[in-house]
Amino acid sequence: MVNKPVVAYIESSSDNHMTGGNYHREALNFFLREDCGCEVLLYEGDYDFEEDLARLKQYAKFNILVLVIVAQAQYSDEHERVINCVRTNLSPRFPINVIPGGFTERFEGRTDDPAVHVNDHMDKGLEELVRSLTANWKAPIDWLGAETKDDQAILMSQLENAYRTHYLGDNDEGMFGTPDVNSQIVSEALRLRLLPSQFLKAEFDDTLPQGRTSFDRIEQSVYAEELAKIRAMTEAERNQLSDALSRARGHEPSPGGGVFVTRASNGPDVAGFAIDPLTLETVVINRFGLHAMAAEMLRYRIGAIEEIRSHDFVDKYGRETYIIEGLIFTKIDGFQTPLLQLFVGEFQGTEPEHQAKVARFLLAEQKYIPINYDMKVIEG
Repeated sequence: MVNKPVVAYIESSSDNHMTGGNYHREALNFFLREDCGCEVLLYEGDYDFEEDLARLKQYAKFNILVLVIVAQAQYSDEHERVINCVRTNLSPRFPINVIPGGFTERFEGRTDDPAVHVNDHMDKGLEELVRSLTANWKAPIDWLGAETKDDQAILMSQLENAYRTHYLGDNDEGMFGTPDVNSQIVSEALRLRLLPSQFLKAEFDDTLPQGRTSFDRIEQSVYAEELAKIRAMTEAERNQLSDALSRARGHEPSPGGGVFVTRASNGPDVAGFAIDPLTLETVVINRFGLHAMAAEMLRYRIGAIEEIRSHDFVDKYGRETYIIEGLIFTKIDGFQTPLLQLFVGEFQGTEPEHQAKVARFLLAEQKYIPINYDMKVIEG
């Protein structure tokens, strides 16, 4: 069920070349979600924003979408294209916020369009705009068992398509008038109410598009079984698991001790990981050669979050010691659950209470099993 207002946010994820990612983008995403209570739809550029217009139209129609944020790009007029797209497809008065920037002339707004606002990532004006749009927001009524915003958007568009297929066809002959879109959706919804719930799943839930690579929650029985498996391992079994993790990284264990490095990168089956114990914000990265950049990217993101919250610049290295790093191993024989090896302990400088808090969070998420250097489960 939709229970949060939605913000569409268009900005490249790779603007800050020195850190391997756009930490201001991730920080604003965090701030909108955690501090303003919004659901954020992130887009790399106007191309994927336009590809998602069918869903966005449905959200706007039912007042689920409250704001579009677009960053001014360095070498293009992408923000102008987004503004024109919103005005053509959503509403002439739909609120838009442009984050000024780029190497060209900075965008200063449109005198003929007061619904276009100009605020930087950490401007107080942006926070005030978001809070004013969400102050009296109410979630739409859930129906037909669609529990997520993706489900509802797909459900509404497919109900409309189903009605057109069943009743309109190539012409409207025999009808005194074509019902409006809302009437089509309601009529088709009433018809589908008479069908078994299995039909709804096959027709709608199973057609949800696959997004970018992410880690899903593991089924409870599988997770519990594999968690118990690691807890019960003998010393010899832990050594075997350690060797398996080394090989996954391209480090072949040597009989005399140490490893032979067989490739420069950790490979596609290993992802870099970092988590901040205070906010529990995480970074997962598996791009070639950037596994070790997860902590740096998170540090900049946390600093940017503090800048947005305080509307002022902060020292991005002030919380350096809090960041906990690790590696996620996605393909280890004998495990369906990814293994997350965290670099924790006295040698790494992690505080016991931070380690326990992170462990509780990860075990509750049930996406990966947190283990330490000794191949033991990190307990909360």
